[in-house]
Amino acid sequence: MLLVAIGNNRAARPQSGVEFADVVYEVLAEGGITRLLALFGSRAAPDIGPVRSLRMAMAEIALGYDAPLAHAGGCEEALRFMARQAPKSLDGVRGAGAFFRRVTHRKAPDNLYTSTGQLIEGARARGLRLSPLVRLPHGDRAGGDPATRVVVAFARLVNAPNIVTYEYDGRVYRRSVNDSPHLSAQGQQLAPENLVVLEVKTRTVMRQEPMLDMDVVGQGRALLFRDGRVHAGTWQKTGPGAMFVLRDTQGQLFTFARGQTWFHLVPDLKYVEYR
Repeated sequence: MLLVAIGNNRAARPQSGVEFADVVYEVLAEGGITRLLALFGSRAAPDIGPVRSLRMAMAEIALGYDAPLAHAGGCEEALRFMARQAPKSLDGVRGAGAFFRRVTHRKAPDNLYTSTGQLIEGARARGLRLSPLVRLPHGDRAGGDPATRVVVAFARLVNAPNIVTYEYDGRVYRRSVNDSPHLSAQGQQLAPENLVVLEVKTRTVMRQEPMLDMDVVGQGRALLFRDGRVHAGTWQKTGPGAMFVLRDTQGQLFTFARGQTWFHLVPDLKYVEYR
């Protein structure tokens, strides 16, 4: 397994490699902008990027996987956390630059790229163990209510909206951002098989600058979208080194359709609309 922090601001799109990820976490950074934390394990990605800086919530999510984590620096809190927890960090701007590259078709800071091959080389050079992919539980799932259109409104700012829409086509959820298809660098529309929304307590805190503080350790409400239907439930993460556990309202573990899964962390489920 490998984890990569990827930019998702307008200048960072279209990204490379996201379509090859097994799991993607979309996490609010600041100003309504989100970052992506992509987990790679079953498929190689020849290009991944732009690699961007780490946020605290992303670091806490990553620690649960015990996998090398590629990033380009990070906020002070996240970097201190990384140093204390001693996870498998590959920082492209602090010591691991040999396993990244700068591309010429993008301006900094959205021009740092890597690949699964480079990161595997970097992990081995640093003596970091590469663990097998942790797969979500797969299986059929009955019940739920119809939901073929899903809208996640991370920000409704007039000058800088960030509204993600998914349309279910009978097989996958085709992703758009602000009414435009979200394409990969190869021109392929991003289209996961599963969507998860986690309601996470979020507050703005003042450090050197205003930052979002998200309680990803804890529990809260969750929604699973698969096969054109929505299922309500809860999530729990018992510590920074634990993974998210998702259960339905009957206490049974969520099961997922085979394919890619996107997690969306929002302050409140009112950020989500579906029909």
